[in-house]
Amino acid sequence: MTVTVQYAIRRDELWTWYWTAWKRRLWIYHVAIVAMAILTFAQLGVGGSLAPAIVAGSAVGLMLVGVMIVYPQIRYRPEARTLTFDETGLSYQRGKKAGRMPWSRIRSLTGNGDAIVVMDRGQNAFIIPGRAFRDAGERGEALVKIAALHQGAT
Repeated sequence: MTVTVQYAIRRDELWTWYWTAWKRRLWIYHVAIVAMAILTFAQLGVGGSLAPAIVAGSAVGLMLVGVMIVYPQIRYRPEARTLTFDETGLSYQRGKKAGRMPWSRIRSLTGNGDAIVVMDRGQNAFIIPGRAFRDAGERGEALVKIAALHQGAT
């Protein structure tokens, strides 16, 4: 059994996914980054006392978090994608770029609103918008089939 999906993601869909992921779990990474920057600057004695170290650490930590938030938008590519799921994993193509990802590299597969999100173990995601399907029924059916392929391989 194979499932093939063709779509082109929009910037607003990418942002919506990121915001949802942030509310679920990414926020803790951002808090940790700011806290580590503050602690590092305090340990190094930046500014000569604690208050300047906290301010400088906060500024650097928030800049790092900003880069993490902006990075997916910078890497955004509007080209059409083709994803094919089969017993061995996921094949993908975007323009001339193509690749293969075995099921062992895929961490999760979830329905996220009207989208299907395929997360790999490195925190990268394939976001398949609901508009890639004729209707919610077809999307649900695709999600069930893809999940069955994933379950069968793991």
